[in-house]
Amino acid sequence: MKTRFGLFISAFTLLLGTPAGALDEAASTPLRPGPNDRAAALYRIALDRVALDRAAPERIAAAEPAAPIAPATPAAAIAATDQAFVDAAVVAGSTEIAAAQLALQLATDPDVKDFARTMIADHGKLAGELARTAAAQGVTPAPGGTDAAVMAKLKALKGRDFDRSYAEVVLRSHEEAVELFGRQSQSGSNASLRALADYALPTLRHHLVMARKLVTDGQTAR
Repeated sequence: MKTRFGLFISAFTLLLGTPAGALDEAASTPLRPGPNDRAAALYRIALDRVALDRAAPERIAAAEPAAPIAPATPAAAIAATDQAFVDAAVVAGSTEIAAAQLALQLATDPDVKDFARTMIADHGKLAGELARTAAAQGVTPAPGGTDAAVMAKLKALKGRDFDRSYAEVVLRSHEEAVELFGRQSQSGSNASLRALADYALPTLRHHLVMARKLVTDGQTAR
């Protein structure tokens, strides 16, 4: 006669190859008393054990809550001061380029024309850097174009009057630009825009020195 342990092993081994549907059917069938009651009981124990093992992954999944999904981090809103910097810088740069293009047409002093060519090249490059940086930070400059009052004043002049007025305009505009970019470099909220301002400052300061000389030379030439 097989021992109890032997009967259990035999029943369990048989179950390992039994399809899940057959196990479910067996589980729902009541035991009948008879000469093999012990074997039947052991078979039922083995059947219950296999059913529990098969249900284990589902029980674990139900018991362990899914890891929470972190919400997407919204893009940081641009500070009002950074937006104001971009808006002012775009208008200032556009005005510098437009005034310089006008100077190439109306100026009579070769030094004024040379200065104008430098403004077109340098401010054109700076405008591109500003546009790329602003776009990368999600900043859209407010529509502003150029300084209409400055452009109207210059368009009404010609000859030496234009030369002197243009020199005064670029002197004042670069004083304002150095102040604008210096403030952004020191206290801007956006790191990329601060870096851009810091990058542009040496060029703007050099322009300011050139503009002062242009004014001085124009006054001497009177």
